[in-house]
Order: sequence, then structure tokens, then C-alpha cells
Amino acid sequence: MTELPLCWWPEGSQGAPTYGGLQLWLQVPCKGRVLWACDAEHLDFLERYVRASVRERVPNRNASLASRLPAWVKSAKNREAVLAGCAALRRRARHCRSAALA
Repeated sequence: MTELPLCWWPEGSQGAPTYGGLQLWLQVPCKGRVLWACDAEHLDFLERYVRASVRERVPNRNASLASRLPAWVKSAKNREAVLAGCAALRRRARHCRSAALA
């Protein structure tokens, strides 16, 4: 896992969490929604989950991160678009890290 910072910015779109009036930097439009990640670990999880051909789940449990993902992210028909969104988030995160180090 690559260490990427958690970046916030003052302007954004609805659908991603906010903190102190700031929007997450790691968000992109995807399938008419907003795909977002908090940090590199969250982005790694999203990519692994979406790529998985078999997703095992414990019945009647709603406590896992996977159980909280929106249906459109979990949908196989959106797999390619969500993975493309994840790639865009990864590029944005690298840009954010480069700017933070400058």
C-alpha cells in the first residue's frame, strides 16, 4: 500500500463526506454519482472489492465496510466504470501528495 495523505478542499460535489465545511479531495464523478475514498487504505479496499469475482458475505451482518457500500458500486455492470474511477482517484491522490511535499 502506498502512503497517501488525506486531502480536503473547500469546493466539491454532494455525495462525499465533509469536515469543517471542506470536501474530500479524493472524489470523482462515476455513473452519475460520486465515487470517493478517504485515503489510500480505503481506495485499496474499494479496488480489491470491486475486482473480486467472488464476494463472500456473512448473512444478517451490517457491520462490515463492504456491507455499507452503495449498490451501484457493488454492481457487476458498473465494475469497469468504478475501477476507472478508482484509477482517477489514485492519480488525484498522487497529485495531492506531490503538492503536499512541494
